[in-house]
Amino acid sequence: MFFKKKKFTCIDIGNHSIKVVNLKVDGAGLRLNDLAIKKIPNGIVKNGVINDYAIAGAELKDLINSMENISKNIITTIPNKDLLIREIEIPIMKDNEVKESLKWEINDELPYDVENAVFDYVLVNKSKDKFRFMVIVAKKNIFKNYLSILEKANLKAKVVNIQPMALLSILEYNNKLNNSEIIVDVGSFSSQITIGNKNEIVLSRTVDIGGINFTKILMDNNNLEYKAAENEKYNLKLDTELSASNNYNLNLDAGINFNYKFEASVNNLASEINRSIEFVQMKNKKLEFDKIYITGGGSKLSGLKDALEKKLSQKLITLSSYKKIKMNSKIEEQFRKNEPEFAVAVGLGLSEVMADED
Repeated sequence: MFFKKKKFTCIDIGNHSIKVVNLKVDGAGLRLNDLAIKKIPNGIVKNGVINDYAIAGAELKDLINSMENISKNIITTIPNKDLLIREIEIPIMKDNEVKESLKWEINDELPYDVENAVFDYVLVNKSKDKFRFMVIVAKKNIFKNYLSILEKANLKAKVVNIQPMALLSILEYNNKLNNSEIIVDVGSFSSQITIGNKNEIVLSRTVDIGGINFTKILMDNNNLEYKAAENEKYNLKLDTELSASNNYNLNLDAGINFNYKFEASVNNLASEINRSIEFVQMKNKKLEFDKIYITGGGSKLSGLKDALEKKLSQKLITLSSYKKIKMNSKIEEQFRKNEPEFAVAVGLGLSEVMADED
């Protein structure tokens, strides 16, 4: 595998934290030179909506200033909420006519005017008389809002990628994207279910189940403030053996009900994963899935992975890029501790590395 020499700084601004990684590419491969993560005050970013640009920008600037060798090759991403990914077929036409044609094709798919959208597209297949494109659409205001956070930190993005593509890039870089695969990214306010392969994103959908659901259960059940509940939830062990009765109508004050509330949220997430798989298989019965991967900060909740495996009757694999990226021992310790949170940021860099190879 041949690598062009290059440095990247990859930034992932989430609802709960900001993650930044510095990657260096050379003839020896890929090296993680530095990384940092910083929690942001609750409510500053919520479900992809930025409620305070000044604070978000200041938090990013503080994080960047704590790091060394920030590259001018800034790669970032936008939130999954309201992201639209569609496959669209159009007749064979001149290259300079494609964008305008796709623009009016996606207009029928949008719940808002196409003039309020930004979009990009990738050629998936070309037949004798048709192009088949994967088209990615986002709201123009959300796109601009996220770039404005970087501007407040005196940064400018050279590349804006999407999170599903970044996560699939981790599998591709590690030669684990032979067939279509499923990735469940458990975030703070929502989870992203992505099904894709080397050529296309078959499905990407956001479901409103995330780490905050489990935080709220602790807040309500144990009468805790938000910060205390956030800290406590990662020390819990979900009781995954409570599903025999499936009776959730117990006294809310009963101790056992605490576990049932957790299990109800797990059931909902498992149902959404199954629904996504069924939808894709209904459209393409020949499509095969090898594995289900799990990542995201919410996936670190003790017992969540085991509980989902029981509901789905399938083993879940923690998404990892660790083995093929070089790093020193100090960075390795922090990376391994927080790898699920850094998945998107690392994937952004890997996606760009592989794009440079083509």
